[in-house]
Amino acid sequence: MNTAGVNDLTVEATAAISVSANAQAVRFTAATTDGVITNSGTIEDTAGAGRAIRIETGVGSSFTATFTNNAGGIIQSDDDAIQVQSAITSGTIGIENAGLIKSTVGQAIDFGAVNGATVTLTNTGAIQSGANDAIRTGANAEVVNSGTINGGTTAGFTASTDGVDFRAFSGSLHNLTGGDISADRHGVNAGDNDVAGTIIVINEAGAAITGRNGSGVGSDGGGGVTNYGTITGSFSNDIASDVNSAGAGGTPDGQADGDGDGVDFDFQATIINYGTIQGTGAGGHGSDGLANTSEGIAAGGGSITNHAGATISGAGIGILVDDSSQGNATFQTTIVNDGTIEGTALFGIKLVSALADTIENNGTITSGNGTAILFGSGDNTLTLGSGSSIDGQSDGGLGTNTLAYSGWTTRVIVNLASGYASGADGVANFQNVTGSGGADLLLGDAGANVLSGGGGNDRLYGDLGDTLNGDTGTDTITLYDAPADVDGGDGSDTLIVDGTITFAAGSIANVERIVVEDGALADFTLLADGLTLAARSSAGGGVEIIGTAGADRISARLGNDTLQGGAGDDLLIGGSGDDTFAYARAGFGKDTVTRFADGLDKVEISTTLAADFGALTIVDQGSRTVIDFGGGDMIVLRGVHATDVDASDFLFV
Repeated sequence: MNTAGVNDLTVEATAAISVSANAQAVRFTAATTDGVITNSGTIEDTAGAGRAIRIETGVGSSFTATFTNNAGGIIQSDDDAIQVQSAITSGTIGIENAGLIKSTVGQAIDFGAVNGATVTLTNTGAIQSGANDAIRTGANAEVVNSGTINGGTTAGFTASTDGVDFRAFSGSLHNLTGGDISADRHGVNAGDNDVAGTIIVINEAGAAITGRNGSGVGSDGGGGVTNYGTITGSFSNDIASDVNSAGAGGTPDGQADGDGDGVDFDFQATIINYGTIQGTGAGGHGSDGLANTSEGIAAGGGSITNHAGATISGAGIGILVDDSSQGNATFQTTIVNDGTIEGTALFGIKLVSALADTIENNGTITSGNGTAILFGSGDNTLTLGSGSSIDGQSDGGLGTNTLAYSGWTTRVIVNLASGYASGADGVANFQNVTGSGGADLLLGDAGANVLSGGGGNDRLYGDLGDTLNGDTGTDTITLYDAPADVDGGDGSDTLIVDGTITFAAGSIANVERIVVEDGALADFTLLADGLTLAARSSAGGGVEIIGTAGADRISARLGNDTLQGGAGDDLLIGGSGDDTFAYARAGFGKDTVTRFADGLDKVEISTTLAADFGALTIVDQGSRTVIDFGGGDMIVLRGVHATDVDASDFLFV
C-alpha cells in the first residue's frame, strides 16, 4: 500500500487477509499521505515472527494513515500486530479499535519508531500481547481507552511487559469509565534506558490501571496523574521476575523481584487523586540493588493532592518522595490530604529531601511503624487542618520546621517540649508554631522557637532565644528566659516575666502590660520606650524590676519588691511589702514615688550619687518631698512630708 498504488483497504466482516509464508499480511511500502484501512473481518499473519500490518522504511519520514478496526474485527500476528518500522517525524496516524488487536510475542501496536508525527490511539475493544507490551506509543501519542489493554496475557509471568509503554517519549493517556489497562509489569510505563519524557494520565471513575508486578503508572521521568478510579501496583512473587540481587542489578539471587507502587515517577509529578491509588506488595530488589518496598505513590517531588473520600495506600509506605534510590529528591514537594493516606508496614509519608517541603492534612494519615510523617533535612511546614487525624508521630526532620493551624477557628494546644499537638499523634523536631483563629495555648521547647498565636486570645510560653508573636486578639505571653523578640500584635496584650531576664534592645513591641512573677528579675535597661510594669509578688516574696530608658510606670505588689526606674521620668508605685526604690547611677531623670511606706520602704542610692544621708538635698514641698541630685535628676516622694524623712529611709550602696 502507498499513495501511488493501493492506499485504501476495506476488509468485510466475513472476509480475511491471512498469510503464513510472508513477513506481513499488509505492507505500506512507499510514501503514503492518505492511507486508509477499515477492517471488520480478519487481518492476520500466522507465521512465526510475522506481522499483520507494517509501515516499512520505504515510506520515508512522513506518513499519514487511518486504521479502523470495527467491532468483530481482528488484527493479529505472532510478532507485532501493527508496527511502524520507518523513523517517521511528521504526518498523522490514527487507530480506532472496537475489535481485537493481538500479538503473541511482540507488541500488539508498536509505534516506537514514530518521533514527530501526530498519533492518536482510541480503543473501545481489546488490545493485547501474550508476552510483550500491548502498546508502544511513539512520541507525543494520545491514547484514549474505554476497552481492555493487556500486556502479558500468556499464562505465568513475563518480565518487562507493560500495558501502555511510552518508552523515552512524552504523551497522554485518558482511561475512560470501563477502561481496563493491565500488564505483567507496569500498567502504564515511561522510560527507556532511564530516559523518559513527560506523560499525562487521566483515569476516570470506573476505570482501572494495574501493574501485576510493578507500578500501576510508572515513569523514569515526570508528568502528571489525575485519578478518579483505581490505580494498583502489585507483586506477583513469580520466580520468573528474579533479575536482581542485594547490591547488584541484573544479577538473579533466586528471589522474586517486584516493586508494586500505585504511581511511581522518578522526577517531578503532579498527582491529583479522587479515587484509589494503591501499592499492594513488593519483594526482592530493584535495579539499584536496594530492597523493594511498596508505595501508594513514589515520586521525585512535585505536588500531590488527595481529595476527600480518596485513598492512597502502600503495603510499605503511603507516599515516598526521594530520588528513586533513597537519596534526596530533586524537586520540592507539596502534599495536600483531605482523604486517607496509609502506610501499612512503614510510614504514612516519608520525604527524603533537603528542600523546604509542605504537607497539609485535613484527612487521615496512618502508619505501621509508629511514624506517620517523616520529613527530610529542609525547612519544612506541616499544616494541620481542623479535620486532621494522624496515627503515628509527625517528625519534622533536621531543618527548622513549622507546625501551622491556619485553617482552625477553634483552640489548638501545642507543647513542643512534650511533643503534644492538636490534630497530630505526637510531634518531634518542630521548632515553630503558627496558631489558629481560636484561643490557642502554645509552648516552646529548649530550642529557639518562633511561636505565633494567630487570631484569638492566645497564651504563648517562650524561653531563651524565642520569637513570640501574639498577632490579633488579647494575648498573654510568658517568658522564662531572654527572648529574641516579643510582639504582642493587635489587641491589649500582656507579657509575663518568670525568670531572670535582661531584654535586648528592640526586643519588645506592641505589649500594653508587663507582669513580673514572684522571684523574677526583669531588666529592661536596653529598651528605649517606656513600659507599664507590675510585680506579681506574694507576701514574703519579691521581684526586681529595672525600667527602660523611657518613662515607665512600675508597680510593686504584696512582696518585698525592688523597683528601679532607669533613665526617663518614671512613676514608681509601692505595694504592701517592704519595697526598695533603687537608683544606681546619674541620669535617671525625674522619678515620682507613690505609696512610700515610711518605716518599711527604702530608697536605695548608689554612693556615686550621694555618700550618705547628710549629702542629700531634701526639699519640703508640703505633701511631697523632693530629693534633688542636680542635673535634672530628682526623686519625688509623693504623700511624704520632709519632716518624716530621716536616714532610716535610705540605703547607700
